[in-house]
Amino acid sequence: KSKIIPITIKPNPSTDSIAAVWVCNNKIAKGISIKSTMPNSLITWKNNNQDIGLATQGNGNIPQFVAKNTSDSTIKAEITILNEVNNCKAKDYTLLINVKPTPALPQVISKDTICQFNSSFDIENNVIGNEIKWYLSVSDSFAIGGPDEFLGNVAGNKTYYVTQTKQQCESDKAQLSVLVHPKPSKPTVDSLLNICQNQSNVQIKTNNNIGTIKWYNQQFDSVSTSTQPIINTSSVGIQYLWASNEINNCESDKRQIQLNTLPNPNLTAITPDMICYGDTLQIKLNY
Repeated sequence: KSKIIPITIKPNPSTDSIAAVWVCNNKIAKGISIKSTMPNSLITWKNNNQDIGLATQGNGNIPQFVAKNTSDSTIKAEITILNEVNNCKAKDYTLLINVKPTPALPQVISKDTICQFNSSFDIENNVIGNEIKWYLSVSDSFAIGGPDEFLGNVAGNKTYYVTQTKQQCESDKAQLSVLVHPKPSKPTVDSLLNICQNQSNVQIKTNNNIGTIKWYNQQFDSVSTSTQPIINTSSVGIQYLWASNEINNCESDKRQIQLNTLPNPNLTAITPDMICYGDTLQIKLNY
């Protein structure tokens, strides 16, 4: 007699496809859900590179972890996923987890000095990097739109922190500061001076001015002298000089100095040719 022996062919499970993971150094890699085509599957996994910050093995889903990469290039780990149900095994599935390095700090001029109201200064020129982000403090998590475009209008020290982004990973923060020196006041020189024609060695009082006085012959001159120009007093009339004040290499606006050259008096006396004893002498002066 023949006997029918039932044979049950159990299907092998398979593991659902999982996209490769890319994550930045020191960032949280989200947990990865591992799904099987069959219920009650026993899922285990092995990690061949624990330098990425993940345990060497585990059961079930892969938990979240803080990704690590201390090198300057991307490192990867192969996660081998084992799937078994009813003593039937799925084909091993390999998941790649890639950890990208932290970019280098952007290049910055860490300390700079400018004069107040310097409209040509742009602090963004003090930073070189890729996709620069600006922060107001080293602990800030949210970047600002950029530096204050009117930075130079207010005297004092201003500090920013910047990062650069490469491969969608952000660097640590680099600090850069700008010291804005206040614009000096105009020099405390005499702005009006009356002098005599042909007077020599005319000196304009500086009245204990604080700073260095720069002297100009014309209002819009760009070239100055450190010593007071020689004042020409040969002709009667009005002439002008200009002076500015410099402190910390920052220059004030120019102060106008008016010089009035006055004619010297010319005295002549008209007296009578003869005068008697007891008469009153009258002298007429012309000048």
